[in-house]
Amino acid sequence: MTLAVVITTIQLPTKGVLQIANRMKSNDDLLVLVGDRKTPHNFSCPNATYLSIESQLQSPFRVAQELPENSYARKMVGYLYAAQAGVDWIRETDDDNEPYDPFFEPVSESLECRVPAARKWINPYAYFGEDHVWPRGFPLDEIADSFSNLGTTSVRTSSDFVLQGLADGDPDVDAIFRLVSTPGVQVTFRNDGPLLIPASSWVPFNSQVTTWPRSLFFLLYLPVTCSFRMTDIWRSFVAQRVMHDLDVPLVYAGPMAFQDRNEHDLMKDFRDEIEGYVNYSRVVDALQHTKTSKGADVASDLVHLYEALVQVGAVTPAEFQVLDAWIADSKSLGLVT
Repeated sequence: MTLAVVITTIQLPTKGVLQIANRMKSNDDLLVLVGDRKTPHNFSCPNATYLSIESQLQSPFRVAQELPENSYARKMVGYLYAAQAGVDWIRETDDDNEPYDPFFEPVSESLECRVPAARKWINPYAYFGEDHVWPRGFPLDEIADSFSNLGTTSVRTSSDFVLQGLADGDPDVDAIFRLVSTPGVQVTFRNDGPLLIPASSWVPFNSQVTTWPRSLFFLLYLPVTCSFRMTDIWRSFVAQRVMHDLDVPLVYAGPMAFQDRNEHDLMKDFRDEIEGYVNYSRVVDALQHTKTSKGADVASDLVHLYEALVQVGAVTPAEFQVLDAWIADSKSLGLVT
């Protein structure tokens, strides 16, 4: 197997999950569904490996014991299960995403990419035809400027990369965008060529339609001592800091799914995102100023980077109990030395 799709869910198989499972039976790939305490006891899905909360707790992974229940971060058990199965790539998504055909395409060894001019913050959505939309995790004071000077050059990737696919419909935007937009507004991205983010720039990326190479599985760690709305955003910034050291690029691709978003309380989302609105730039500045081994010891680097997040209040010291377990599990699978 070369690819695993990992999804966490607390409901019976959705339309999107069943579509993925149906296509998986014709591929030599792996679908891992990660349950939680709220997942229905009668959960069943064909052509998938389902990890119930009970099976997670009986697994050899230390992180399964340390993770809180009813937490999106339990998705990490699915990452480890897929890594143990020997896959080369993990493609993660959510159960409210309905895949397009490109979702099932194999990962290319290289891509012909557009490259925007380097600046500290790049809004990738603006490069796919949406000149009024920004991703969750983007600093509010950078939004207005992010829709100008959108020229690009071209380059071909020749190494591993993280691939963030876009989602049409109700994509991954922040609560402010949703609260001030016309109810039911739909976003449709252009299917333009991939966009490679310069190493000197920062872009938030999420866990919705994201593909990771085995060399970076170690960076899939989702912090647990922050809000659910922040966990994949803080992860994306930490991962980018290490990726900059390793010279591994982040690439945004055109739409790979349609999101028919699960029901959310937008004001609750807003409250959970406040810690991000006031901290996005502070977190990135702290990560930029943290000394690392330049890739020689990424396990230690990860610890130091989360220490920086503790200093700015993005996570708490309790984070290290789970992080230590993740590092131990990753070392046991040979994902990091």
